Amino acid sequence: MQILRSWLRRRSLGRRLCSPSAETRAQAAAELAEAPDPRLGHLLVAALSADDPAVRGAAAAALGRLADGRHAEPLARLLGDPDPKLVTVVVRALGELRQPPAIPQLTAALGRPEVRLRQAAAESLARTGDPGAVDPLVRAVADPDAAVHRAAVAALAALGEGSFESVAYTTGDDFRRRAAARDERVLLALLDAARRGELARRRDAINVLAGVSDARATEAILEALQDPVGEVRQAACPALAQTSGANAEPLRTRRVEALTAAVADPDQAVRAAACVALADLWSLPDESLAVVVGALGDPDTMVRTAALGALAKVRRGGPGDQAPHFIGHRSAAVRRAALQVLVERRDPRGFPPLAQAVDTDPEADLRVAAIEGLGGSGDQRALGPLWAALLDSDAAVRLAAAEGLARLGDDGPGALVTGSPDDVERLCTGDDPWVREAAHRAVGSPLPERRLNAVAVLTALAGPDTVEPLIVALRDRDPDVRRAAASALGRCADPQAIDPLALALRDQADPVAVAAAESLQSLGDARAAEPLSRVLLDPGHN
Repeated sequence: MQILRSWLRRRSLGRRLCSPSAETRAQAAAELAEAPDPRLGHLLVAALSADDPAVRGAAAAALGRLADGRHAEPLARLLGDPDPKLVTVVVRALGELRQPPAIPQLTAALGRPEVRLRQAAAESLARTGDPGAVDPLVRAVADPDAAVHRAAVAALAALGEGSFESVAYTTGDDFRRRAAARDERVLLALLDAARRGELARRRDAINVLAGVSDARATEAILEALQDPVGEVRQAACPALAQTSGANAEPLRTRRVEALTAAVADPDQAVRAAACVALADLWSLPDESLAVVVGALGDPDTMVRTAALGALAKVRRGGPGDQAPHFIGHRSAAVRRAALQVLVERRDPRGFPPLAQAVDTDPEADLRVAAIEGLGGSGDQRALGPLWAALLDSDAAVRLAAAEGLARLGDDGPGALVTGSPDDVERLCTGDDPWVREAAHRAVGSPLPERRLNAVAVLTALAGPDTVEPLIVALRDRDPDVRRAAASALGRCADPQAIDPLALALRDQADPVAVAAAESLQSLGDARAAEPLSRVLLDPGHN
């Protein structure tokens, strides 16, 4: 009876494997994968040529379960299929054959771009049980994906090669560096990956080689710096700065020379990376330092920014003097790098450009950075710029200025400046000398909002010493500042204001002229009547 059942099953499966329905053929192949029958192997081989990938995949899985080495060749023909899921099934099936003839095909699969496919290839090589699988698995230890290199380690252990197990659970790059130090074949695989293949794997291998203490690793990175692909040269720059294989003096010299030459690379990303890498070396010969200084004139903003940041790291006397020239640069990135240089160097010569940035930079975050540099300088000359910054239009700038003053021993603003929109109103009620100093200085700021705030504070303070800065504000290029100053002068009751207000009657901005007329009227001084009458009687004045 059992023989009859087996025969009936084979006949049913055989017919279904030849069915015109792809779904029926796939189900039949799947059933054979669960309970394989060697006598139906020829039908499964035929199903590998089916149009439907589900049928091909099910047939491949079933053939793997048959564990017949004769099926290695027809299975291997599917390794070129465009469907990576199907190829992964084929790779696992080849592993199930447990036959040495499958090793070349599985080794080739270790070079595929799909991670799960490479992992399956490593696991399948272990199932062959053949010593010929050891070498390709050792090279797979250098794989950039953690799942693949751990699968390779497990496969090697299953083949009796357990030398990598002690490092199998360290993190990716560190694992491969330690593995390369342990086995020459891993190092050779990394060297090969750095020189050819996919761009991502090449860059990854270069990064790993930077931590390998072998002169050949440094040689490979130096070679990569001459590669025709810009992304490879870019990856080589930081790797050369980090490499631990350049202990011999000739290699150290070549490393510096190569990076110095890369500052002139046609690719701006490589030039920028070379500047940063040279700075990471810290100790540079004068000729290399001169090349980085020269990169400050590079036409590309990214390169100039990298050069400035590099000079900040190097901490040598001369190059830092270049930073002040870039405080007014049109690029915010370059100005930010220049501020970084000045702040990190803590050089008294950096005070003027930092003060300039506090007063003039259009970016609030850069004004904050300059303020923090002044606040930490310990230089009492910083009090003036920081007082003026209390009237900035940006709350973060005002708060940074108050904190900077406190660091310099002047904690008066602390009670009034909180970083809220009401800061200026609170400053108007302050009677400490620093409030007047802040307003007097801010009248000359290039930032119009800061000048307008200064006029508001001067209006509230209303004293003899506020008239002169308000007259200055009456000539401001911003009409809102001129209008505010004209109104403020009317509250001063000071005869010095009459002539400037009389001139303001002819201001091109009507709100300014109206405010000047109202202020002259409110002064109640007989000398104000004459200019008012002259304007009223002038037929050319609107």
